[in-house]
Amino acid sequence: MSGLNFESVCRDLVYSEIGFTIYHRPMVIRVQIGDFMEGFKDSTLVDSFQEAAEWLDAKAREHFPDSWYVTGRAYSTDENGVATATLVNPERARTAEPPNVNFREFT
Repeated sequence: MSGLNFESVCRDLVYSEIGFTIYHRPMVIRVQIGDFMEGFKDSTLVDSFQEAAEWLDAKAREHFPDSWYVTGRAYSTDENGVATATLVNPERARTAEPPNVNFREFT
């Protein structure tokens, strides 16, 4: 994958509440991805910020397939706890149907 913008990937991960860290050291960049509930799920060393963007994008799709980052959908619930999905980022959408989410489990 080429053409990913590092700043856009980072911004979209933040909006999706997907956690990541980037440690820039001479000659190497350490990248980690995860979430605030479960901690880091994966890490690697890369040589450039472009490689970091590509790795973060691939790992977000692998570990968080139902996230806004991957689907382009934002989720909300009504007063009865029924989940609705709104396509807010068509560029990111890769699935036609939102995942089956029961928000009552989280309240």
